[in-house]
Amino acid sequence: MKKLAAEFSGHGVDQNKKRVDMRLLPTPLYRYPTAKTGVIDGALFTLIATSGTDPEILLLIEAKEEAGKLRWEFACGRFSDKSLYVQRKEKEVWSLVRGDTNTWIRDPQHLFRVYPDKVVNLDGKVLARCRATETKWWGDYFPAEDK
Repeated sequence: MKKLAAEFSGHGVDQNKKRVDMRLLPTPLYRYPTAKTGVIDGALFTLIATSGTDPEILLLIEAKEEAGKLRWEFACGRFSDKSLYVQRKEKEVWSLVRGDTNTWIRDPQHLFRVYPDKVVNLDGKVLARCRATETKWWGDYFPAEDK
């Protein structure tokens, strides 16, 4: 898996049109065991900006068995608000590009998001709820009793 993952590289382009090169973290974030569904091996890697350690692109690689033959597959996932590009052996194989109608504020299809809807204590009691407001599209917290 590490050898296959090493074939991938990537870069992003931020809102100011500045290119941000990325590198692969060689150790997978997670490696999962053989599954009953034909997956022989699988691992989740990440491409990070060369200027830090912030994951920008998630790279999933799986080895599968179908009809007695082994093959591998990959999938990429956005974990950034930049336009993103992934290459395998210097050939582009995946991209998600922001545009005028594909902005980070209004497009949940093209940006990772966390939608917390409530805060609970260890006993499961709801302490607060989260909902969008006029000033915070990502949501604000209100006590559970507040309607």
